Amino acid sequence: MSPADIPLLAQLIAAIVGVASLILSAYSLYLRRKEKQPNIRVSIKMGWAPPPTPLDAFVVLAIIGNVGEKKVVITSFSFRCKNYERVFQPQGTEQIPFELDPGKGATFWMPSSDLATDLKQKGFGGEVKLKVCFEDAVRNKYWSKDYKFDIDERWRTRIQWKIE
Repeated sequence: MSPADIPLLAQLIAAIVGVASLILSAYSLYLRRKEKQPNIRVSIKMGWAPPPTPLDAFVVLAIIGNVGEKKVVITSFSFRCKNYERVFQPQGTEQIPFELDPGKGATFWMPSSDLATDLKQKGFGGEVKLKVCFEDAVRNKYWSKDYKFDIDERWRTRIQWKIE
């Protein structure tokens, strides 16, 4: 390596260090911004309603948890599928609206037969992909994954309970 190549090598090293510092700065900014955003998890499943609900109440459970570090105020809750949305004041461990603190969660439920009846009245039948959506005070929406809900099976269960 000749002395004439040293300035070229120094420029190359300076350029590499500059690009690396730019990448690290952008990543640091991304991490700081991500920390300030809510980190909410939502799920939907079938289960039994907790007491004091009747023992035969098979329900659709909507579960929300705050795994982030920012408090969120939940203002609404709805079930959705295709061209259907039902916003309601559900039974649950909290009363909507409520503050969901970091590390905390809440569970809400609706009798599956009531939801099936409502869907049937709106013209749905068979199996639908049902989702749960929670909305916060600044209009962020938190969605569950799709849940296959068999309307006819849940509706028949309601009829059987009324006959017995």
